[in-house]
Amino acid sequence: MGKTIVITGAGAGLGRALAQRFASEGETVILLGRTLSKVQALADELGAPAMAVECDVSDPASVRTAFTQTAGTHPKIDILINNAGIYEPFTVTEATDEQISGIENTGNKRGHGPDRSTGIKKGQSC
Repeated sequence: MGKTIVITGAGAGLGRALAQRFASEGETVILLGRTLSKVQALADELGAPAMAVECDVSDPASVRTAFTQTAGTHPKIDILINNAGIYEPFTVTEATDEQISGIENTGNKRGHGPDRSTGIKKGQSC
């Protein structure tokens, strides 16, 4: 029996590629992304039982809503891939507070220590 796999940041890049790979192997993929139209297009491409759910991982209320919605159809999740992230190229000297906060919030709210895009640990100074 196939696994149920939730993938954050599934609308593009690595998340999209992972979803395509797992779906091709018969797994059920739940596609989470900030832009519902992107994850819905991928769910349509993959076909049933893929499911698209709008979710901004930097917003706790959005995460709760997404997992409540997911549980309505898939009460058991076998694998969670916390892939969501922000990539916006800038230099530290030119960065706005909003850019730094966006990366910090997305990376560390996933609970993975260093933000993959910067390598900076929460509370670590540059």
